[in-house]
Amino acid sequence: MLGDEINLILKESSIFITDYSSLWADYLLYNKPIIFSQFDHEKYLLERELYSYTNELPGYKVQNWPELIEKIHELLIDGNDIYAEKRLNMARKIYNYQDGKSCSRFHDFIKELQYN
Repeated sequence: MLGDEINLILKESSIFITDYSSLWADYLLYNKPIIFSQFDHEKYLLERELYSYTNELPGYKVQNWPELIEKIHELLIDGNDIYAEKRLNMARKIYNYQDGKSCSRFHDFIKELQYN
């Protein structure tokens, strides 16, 4: 049930602010603004092996609280969302289907397994 609750929250939100959570990939399906708060990014990279995908991220990257507040204002008040197309492209890379028919495809797959 927790997954459903998280998805409901994501769906209703206007913006997603995250550090290193993979939920941003789920949020791509809503094509709403994302801000990546990388306050301790250099330290994090020293402690963990991490593929450097920073340039590919489909949203603003901020290093501190003043930058975060500035980007929130830019997105929510000024309506300046320059990453919409990049989010769509990233979603197409990650998700084969975005048509809402995954359950039907899964059902058909299981049915096919039963008869083979």
